[in-house]
Amino acid sequence: MVDISNNELKSIPGNMFTRIQTLEYLLMSGNRLTSFSQQGYIVNLGYLDLRRNLIVSLDSKLMKWLDQESKRKRNETFYVDLQENPFHCSCDNIAFMEWLVHSDYVIKDIPLTCDWKRYSLALNNNSIQIKKDECITFNFEWLYMTLSVSLCTILLVIITWKSYNRLKDRLESVRRRRRAIEAIQNDTFIYQYLAYISFSDTDDDEVLNHLSPVLNQTMRDTIGSFKFDLCLGELKFRLGFRRFAELERCIRNSAVVLAVISHNYCHNEFCIDELTEAFELKKPILFVLVKDIPEHQLPAVVKRLLKTNTISKMELVDGQPQFVPSLEMFCISLLGMVE
Repeated sequence: MVDISNNELKSIPGNMFTRIQTLEYLLMSGNRLTSFSQQGYIVNLGYLDLRRNLIVSLDSKLMKWLDQESKRKRNETFYVDLQENPFHCSCDNIAFMEWLVHSDYVIKDIPLTCDWKRYSLALNNNSIQIKKDECITFNFEWLYMTLSVSLCTILLVIITWKSYNRLKDRLESVRRRRRAIEAIQNDTFIYQYLAYISFSDTDDDEVLNHLSPVLNQTMRDTIGSFKFDLCLGELKFRLGFRRFAELERCIRNSAVVLAVISHNYCHNEFCIDELTEAFELKKPILFVLVKDIPEHQLPAVVKRLLKTNTISKMELVDGQPQFVPSLEMFCISLLGMVE
């Protein structure tokens, strides 16, 4: 153990500790450090104490170094204590805010806070998402001002206009997501189902046992409520009614349609009918791909919609579904499409 706490230290040499092979506990609390890094790894380090210093933020290089230290000790104990530092948060270091909240090796015995525009901000998933939305709004206002004074050439106008439209669409998506979440939380959501899930019955295992449970849980975490329902295709059809009448009813009563694309889906006529009906009813459509399918094997309606709609790829790894991009981002996109 090395204890150099409470010594008014402002910096540490980059190779000071890497040669100490037996170092397990490194205590540096109560100094005036604004950062910390070492050239190489500290082989046996299990606890790094940086409490009560002057650290306002960490750069990407230091966060990467700490992540690598944690991964190297996957089967051992490794903790970093950054509590009681004067963290400063802004639109420029959202990545640092997310790292603080999501890194499981960062000690959080007391609630994490940082200074945001001169007031204290409690750090959690919800507050970070709100600040990211605020940063989007700020960028939108900045772009509007830039557009008003930057009409120098036709080329510049075209480039700026395209950027403006993309940002405007993103901001509108943020507003739709907020409205949808508020409506669900307040029991004023106008749809019976948040999403109609279109899938082939031969993909029951992937959908019912893997996709549906994690989608439900992730959506609950994102919304902060369980007051919504997903329509799992024909499982929600009423007995004694015409199949296509029930299909139309369920899709009309769903805010969005989520199609689970597989080889089975592409060869199932009823699945294609579901997708076509959703397209004709002008429903927002998202896709989860469970298999990579050559483009020439895709039905025309699927091929056309895949070019412009939100897509996430699902793969089972050790029996657990993994999504790219993440299921959290996919759920945020879904809520942003609710009209």
